[in-house]
Amino acid sequence: TATREQRWNIEHSIKSFAVSGNDLFYSSIATPNLLFVHNGTDYNNITRNGENVQNVPTMHMVADADGTNSTLYMICGNSIQTYDPTGSDFNDYEIGKYSVSDVRLGGAAEISAYGGRMVIADAANRRIGVYNSETNGYAWRSVDYAPGTAVAGKNSLLVADNAADKIYIYEYD
Repeated sequence: TATREQRWNIEHSIKSFAVSGNDLFYSSIATPNLLFVHNGTDYNNITRNGENVQNVPTMHMVADADGTNSTLYMICGNSIQTYDPTGSDFNDYEIGKYSVSDVRLGGAAEISAYGGRMVIADAANRRIGVYNSETNGYAWRSVDYAPGTAVAGKNSLLVADNAADKIYIYEYD
């Protein structure tokens, strides 16, 4: 079995990153967590409406159900936004404080992805969301704590209650 090794020489310390093809998408650890893309040779700031995209503490690449296309999901300021790596453009999709009430975020603490699922820890609303790319839908579960770190897995997800030093395991079903 052959393994593929890809190396990127970058000029910034990394806060979060995701890979699509030969491109490395990453946010810098320095405030204001600027978003960059590195193509193996050089890097560029990602902009939206002529402004540098910033305040991106976490991101994950989520593949479509058939695995042909990927979308970069990121916390960007106080919302979750999506970016099409192939078209190099932001989608109109956004979950934020002005979204429809069932998906509105009070403050996304963390996102994590595995396969076609993305887990959202919504600390301010005390709930956990799971986006399924196969059904293009969300399932929300209310919890009695402010979920912090979330980790998506193959069959289950882990969520940390940082205030109580506890970790909860939930099955997707």
